[in-house]
Amino acid sequence: MKNQQQPPLCLIFPYSPPHFSYSLDARKWTKKVLLEQLQKIGEYGLAYRCYLYEIEANQFFHIDKHFYEKYSKKMRLDLVWIERINKISNKIIENTAACVIQKAVRLMLYSKEEKRYLYCGNVVKEFITTENTYCEQLGVVENLIHQPLIKQEKPLLTPEQIKLIFGGVSVIYGVNTALLQNLREKLSVYTQSSRFGHIVLTFTPLLRVYSDYCQTYPQVSQLVSSMKVPHPFGTFYKLQMKQAPEHLQRFDLLSLLITPIQRLPRYRLLLKDLLKHLRPSDIDYEDVKKALNEIEKVTSFVNTQSKKQESLVSLKSSYLT
Repeated sequence: MKNQQQPPLCLIFPYSPPHFSYSLDARKWTKKVLLEQLQKIGEYGLAYRCYLYEIEANQFFHIDKHFYEKYSKKMRLDLVWIERINKISNKIIENTAACVIQKAVRLMLYSKEEKRYLYCGNVVKEFITTENTYCEQLGVVENLIHQPLIKQEKPLLTPEQIKLIFGGVSVIYGVNTALLQNLREKLSVYTQSSRFGHIVLTFTPLLRVYSDYCQTYPQVSQLVSSMKVPHPFGTFYKLQMKQAPEHLQRFDLLSLLITPIQRLPRYRLLLKDLLKHLRPSDIDYEDVKKALNEIEKVTSFVNTQSKKQESLVSLKSSYLT
């Protein structure tokens, strides 16, 4: 199989912080904005004078003696007017300073939010990327080994053996291929409004197939271990794997068959990491929390069953000896 360059599985859209206008920041005022702000505080007379003599906003923002030397006579400013103008100018400076501080604080806060968002995006990206690799491995088992094995004119294994080895993997492959397709369609681009948790949550009811598979895996492992070369199946497997992607050709069958058991803890770790970096106010928080809870239930059940199986095997061994 030739490796074709695939498009990225998940792109992370740039973080977009909330927009704030900072309308009281006089450094950005035009003549028009200066007049609007003066009218807002009821200084219609002063607004008219500024309009009449084309006072620039930055001139009003930096009131000094040169301003009064230039405009006092033109604008007919007495001491009362001068005092009012000074107060207004000082208030404008105070508001501008407050805007500068507020903007700096928000920049710091949203810098942290951006890092958190990018971290969550990368966790989701890792989930999808590893899911793609996982499905590729299961696809090799299903499409290069299981299906061709069924079509053999001269059966290499009994129907019961084929069902035991490949039945569970076949079902899991179907479930996870559907999950991957859903993720790729809806999360080709990760944004602040992405519903990754919702997609995974719809998949969790199907995790029962993992429980069933994990219970039969010890039998599968024992059977497959007994069918290495020179067993006809071992020869068949080696021949079929020459058609697999180059990076998978050296995998033995057990290495591929154990991937579903390894995948469950991986789901748990990734979702736990994601939930840790989400806030309760985030759109994805509740769904990720529920999905993690469901996966932990299945993982706990699988671990319990594995321990029971180990105890049973140990008991049989001690009985036989």
